[in-house]
Amino acid sequence: MSTQHPLSDQQVAEFWPGADPADIRRQFDALIAAGRREWLIRKYGYFYRPNRAGYTMEKVAAGRYTKVEADREAAVEPHNFTVMHESEVPDAPEVETLKARLATAERERDRLHGMINSPETEDWLKGATLEAAHQIERYSAEHDAGKNPLDWFWLIGYLAQKATSAALAGDTHKAKHHTISTAAALLNWHRHLTGESTLMRPGIEPRQ
Repeated sequence: MSTQHPLSDQQVAEFWPGADPADIRRQFDALIAAGRREWLIRKYGYFYRPNRAGYTMEKVAAGRYTKVEADREAAVEPHNFTVMHESEVPDAPEVETLKARLATAERERDRLHGMINSPETEDWLKGATLEAAHQIERYSAEHDAGKNPLDWFWLIGYLAQKATSAALAGDTHKAKHHTISTAAALLNWHRHLTGESTLMRPGIEPRQ
């Protein structure tokens, strides 16, 4: 449904003889819009709050200014300030919603990180998979360019020897853990051979 413009063709002809009615109406609308408090002032991704009382990232909390007010304020730092009509600013999700999503993601990250870095000794298959991920995280290839098959051989032998020593000493828990570490190294070697992953370095010295 169209709305009749307050300036009729007759009024335009009376006050602006010979002028294009459409052009006069555009100018009229621009003047009216400039007087409305519908303009936002942005600086580095943040918006001025009402009465310039700080900054906010939320459109709903941003201050509204007339075009003249906004332009005058922006002229102070023309390279840093941008004047935008509120219709140009997309309605962003509420900050609290984003914070909640971030908190959920951080909890999941911490849970997964804890799984990777918590030794598993009872479930051998599960433990080997987790330990393989832990080895990649701890001994990534960026710390050692060596990928010689003999390096893998010495690493696996070193870990198997640790399992043997622990078992001979009666430390069953540690022995089980080292059998899992050995299996994890074999898994990472297999991944390296198949090209699935080259993130694991085969050295046995701790990274500096």
